[in-house]
Formats: sequence, C-alpha cells, structure tokens
Amino acid sequence: MTMLRRIVTAVAVTLAFAAPVFVIASPANAAGRDGVCDSGEFCYYYNSDEAGAVSDFTTSVSDYGTTEPSCYDFRGSGNGAGTCIKNNAASVWNRSSQTVRVYYNTGYAGSYQDFAAGAKGNLNSTLKNNNASHELIAAGAEYYNTYSDVATLGNANSCYAAEGFAVGSSYTYTVKINDADTAAVIYRTAMSDGTTTLMTNGDSGGTTASYLGHANDLVLSSDGGNYYMFAVTMAAGSTSLVKLKYVGTTYYKVGSYTIKYNGANKAMSGVKITGKDASNIYFLLKSGRNFYRGSLPLNATSGTINVTDAFYVNIENALVNGSTVANITSYATQGIGYYNNTLYFPLTYENVSIVLVYRNVSTASGTIYADNNLSFRITSSAYPNLFEIEGVGVGTGNRLWFNTNRRTASGDTAHDGVHYFDGYTAS
Repeated sequence: MTMLRRIVTAVAVTLAFAAPVFVIASPANAAGRDGVCDSGEFCYYYNSDEAGAVSDFTTSVSDYGTTEPSCYDFRGSGNGAGTCIKNNAASVWNRSSQTVRVYYNTGYAGSYQDFAAGAKGNLNSTLKNNNASHELIAAGAEYYNTYSDVATLGNANSCYAAEGFAVGSSYTYTVKINDADTAAVIYRTAMSDGTTTLMTNGDSGGTTASYLGHANDLVLSSDGGNYYMFAVTMAAGSTSLVKLKYVGTTYYKVGSYTIKYNGANKAMSGVKITGKDASNIYFLLKSGRNFYRGSLPLNATSGTINVTDAFYVNIENALVNGSTVANITSYATQGIGYYNNTLYFPLTYENVSIVLVYRNVSTASGTIYADNNLSFRITSSAYPNLFEIEGVGVGTGNRLWFNTNRRTASGDTAHDGVHYFDGYTAS
C-alpha cells in the first residue's frame, strides 16, 4: 500500500466516526520500488499474465545486479518476492508514458521487446526469464541502439587499430594502423555480403603504407572516371592530408598537402567533402570539436589548404534518447560522417559509443547544437573493455555504416569490424 493510500484510509476511518462523508481517493502516482505498479511506472511481474511479486521502476536501468541485497528484486507479498529480477521476469505492465524496451543483455544490448505506453503482456520466448536491462524510449524522438555485424577486420602487418573509415556506393574502406603510426593497411569491405579484401600498395607491391600516420579519417572522391581517397594523418606539416588513387583493390599515393590555420600548420582528425565544382574540391575538416572549411584544386598533387573557421559543436546539451549524457565531455571524438548537409559525430567512452547529429552544416557558424530528435548509442556488454566507433558514413540502403575497435578484455585484437545501425534510413 502506498503512503497516499494509507493516508486516505486513515482519514476515512477517522471521519467515519464523526459524520457521514464521501471520500474519493485520487489515483496513486509513481511511488517507486514499493512492489505496487503505480501510474507512471514500468513493472516486471514474477509470473505470467501480470501475476506474482512486482518490481516497479520510473527510470531506465542498464544492470539489475544478481545478488541480494544489492540487486533489483521483486517486492510485495506475491510469488517470487525477494528474488533478484535479472532473468526472472515473465510479464510486464508499462504504466509509464513512454515506450519501454526490455533487453536480453545488460547494458541495453541484445534481443529486445518493446512495450508501448499502457501496454501489458508476457515477455516473448526469447526474453521470458532472460531479462537483463530495460530502457525508456523518449517519445517523439528517433533512437537507434542496436546494430548488425557485416565483417570482421584482420590485423595484417601488426596493424591492430581500426581508424579512418569511408563509405562508397558498394564498398566501405577502413584503415588500420600499428602502435607507432608508422605502418597502415587498408581493408575494402563489400556492403552486400561482407567480403573483405586487404588492399595492395601499388607503389611497393606490398600491403603496407608508411605515409598515412594515424589516418584518423577518410573520404572518397571521383573525377573523370578515376577514384580517390583522402586521409587526414593527424600530423602537422606537408603530409597533413594524403591523396590516394585506387583501382579495384590496389591504391597509389598521388598527393600530399599542408593544412594551415591562421598561417600555422594544423593537424586535423576528421575530413569529409561537402562539394566540388569544375575547379575545386571543398572540404569540411575538424580538430576535436572545432570545424574548418578549406578547398583544393581538383588536380593538385601538392600545396597548402588554408582553412577558415566553420563552427563548433555543442555536446553538453545534446539529448541521447531524450536525456543528456552526464560524462559526455569525457568521451573521445572520432572521425566524422557527412550526408545531405548533415553531420554525424561519433564519440566513445569505454564500451559506450554514441553518434550525435547536426543539421544544415554547410553554412553553419558559431556554436551549433545537435538534433535532439535523432540519436544513436551502443552500450556493449559483449565488448566490455572497449566498443569504439571510429568513423561513420551513409551507404547501401541509406543505412548508417560504421567501423569499430572492439575488445572483450585488454589486449583483445580479434573483433574489430564493419557494421550498420539496425532500422535507420538516412534521408
């Protein structure tokens, strides 16, 4: 019984001895963790058909725990009272005003089942007695937090770290580097079936390039039937930006450029192309959260790109599934994605990666703010040591594709890959 019900009952009993009155009790509001499924709460039941003990919530919970007294448990007097709820629930009642998603894994991961506001019902055969977390989905906002694996990337020539990423019409391209940033390899992955090929350095006949540095981001371009990729090396000086020509799975170095800002050499960590005309190619570049614009003659093989200020991205006020991220300034920035005047901005902290979205960036200036009606987040229990989205891009099916560094534990190098977010179609 909630406190409100106790008060109403006590008042009714007292007044009954004084004079005839009518007492109308208001509906109970969410009281939280009292074993009663009140309005505004999401509730698990120990048994099917909303029977047995109850575990009631007003917020998302990513990890229920597995041992008393620290776990979230069933409460009340029904069957199952005192039992930890993880992997022990059979049915639910969603009395909140938002859709609630129940997950198979801790950390909002794995198979899931959605319950609309007001819905009640049994967990499906996958999730019954296999519930590990739940998340309230912000009303009116698009939120994507599951993904599909397409390919696993190798570690040729001791290049263990996935970095730059670019998406073409049929293939994605990922650069992996060694620990010293002195060797890099490039993998081409078919979006249709995941077939992945280690590309050949046509200049040396091998598979390694020594001039790509950290290769933190890539972008593709075509001109006159020829295909190119540009890589930012995160080095300041004459190799800040490197241009490769590629034919099938073979590439050749055809250019390198100095990037300058206010007359000084500038290292960049992100690059995308925003436009091209008969004479020039136009770039959007970034360092941290600062963005810059610059251009280069179409056929230049060397030279200087003098960049100017574009904008600065605000992340502190960005909403991911309707809420700000408390420690977002601790997240590392990565490469970037650009499609239809929209910027996709990935950030990573340990085993959590999010992607924020910024609209109408081609002419933006000053501080710009994320689209709070679209966000992406992966919280990985399968890769608890690291789930790092390095780069993103829109490709086949208008899906949002990305590459990753993933680790089950320190030293794990076997799980880097290429993936896409489930359910999302870019427009």
